[in-house]
Amino acid sequence: MNTINQTNSTLHLCIATGQNAANFIPLKQLNAQEVWILETPEMKKQHSGANLKLALKHHVENIQCLDFDDSTPQAITYAAAKLASDKLDGRDVVFHITGGTKLMVLAIHNELTLLNSGTGKYRTLYTDTKKQTLAWMETLSQENMTDVLTLNDALLINGYHITNDIRPAKDQQRAAARSKVSRFMAENVSLPYYKKERKIAELALEHNLPIENNRQFYDGGWLEEYVFLKIQGMQLKPTQYAMNVKVNQKHSDTHNEIDAMVVKNNRVLLIECKSGKQIDAQDAIYKLGQVVKQVGGSMAQGLYVSAKPLTEGDSRRAKEYNIKVIQEDDLPNLSNYLRDWAK
Repeated sequence: MNTINQTNSTLHLCIATGQNAANFIPLKQLNAQEVWILETPEMKKQHSGANLKLALKHHVENIQCLDFDDSTPQAITYAAAKLASDKLDGRDVVFHITGGTKLMVLAIHNELTLLNSGTGKYRTLYTDTKKQTLAWMETLSQENMTDVLTLNDALLINGYHITNDIRPAKDQQRAAARSKVSRFMAENVSLPYYKKERKIAELALEHNLPIENNRQFYDGGWLEEYVFLKIQGMQLKPTQYAMNVKVNQKHSDTHNEIDAMVVKNNRVLLIECKSGKQIDAQDAIYKLGQVVKQVGGSMAQGLYVSAKPLTEGDSRRAKEYNIKVIQEDDLPNLSNYLRDWAK
C-alpha cells in the first residue's frame, strides 16, 4: 500500500466521464482540496463535470471545471500543451487517468511528465472501481478503496437530488412496532390466507395493530417494512440507506421513487418491492433496470423483491437487466443476500 504524500497545494486533475464514481471516490478518499475537472463538449452536454463538482463541493475547498477541446488529435495535443505550460508549471499534480479517451490521457501525460524535470511534481493515479483499488503508476503500487460513498453522494454524482425526508427514525419506530407481524407474513407468504388468518388476528391483537386501522400495512405494506428491518440488520450508517427515496434529476424534469436504497463499500443497491400479483412485472423490472443505470451508475445493482412468484419470462427479463430477484419462499433468505452483496 502506498498512500500518497500530499500537501495543501496538491492539485488533482481529472477528466469528466460518464461514470463519475471513478473520479469522486479517490478524490474524497484522498481528501483532495484542489480539483480541476477537464470537460469535453460532449461531457459538458451531459453535465458530467457539473454533477461531479456539486457532489464534491462539501468535501473540496477549490473546484474548477475547465473546457477541453477533443475535436481532433491536433486540438487535443494543443489543449494539453497549453494546459501544462499556462496553468500547471511548477505545480504538484496528481493526474487521475481513469476518465477520458486514450488519446486525451496520453497527450496530457506526455506534457505533464515535464513537470518532474522542473520545480513541479507529477504522479498518475488509476482507479479500478470493480476491483476497488487505487493504483499509483510511478511506484507500481496500489491501495484499497475505503468505504467513502454515501447515499447522497451516489445520487449527486449522477445528477440526482433527494426531494423528501429520508431520515430513518420514523420508519424505524413504525417498523419495529410491527416487526413480528412483518416477519410472520414473510415467512408464511406462500400459505393461503385462510391458513394464516387466525395467527394474523392474534398478532394484530397482541401488538395493538387492528386490521381495520392498518389496512395498507396488511394489504402489502408489510413487505417494505420487512425489507427495511433486514437492511437495518446490516449495521449501516444512517447516511448509507433509506426507504421511499424520491429523487429528481437536476438538469431535467425526471422524477423517480425508489422503495429502498443501500450504499455499502462504494456500491449501490436499489430495491423494488412488490407484494401483489405480478400483472405488470415486466414493466416494473424494465423500470428498475433503467433507474439502476441512470440513478445508480456503473456500480449499482437492482434487487426485485416480490411476495408472489414471477413467471419464467419475467425472471428471464430480470436476468437480462442484471436484476436479482427474491420472490415468495425466498424472502427469509433476504438477509443472506444482503450480507453477501455487501462483502
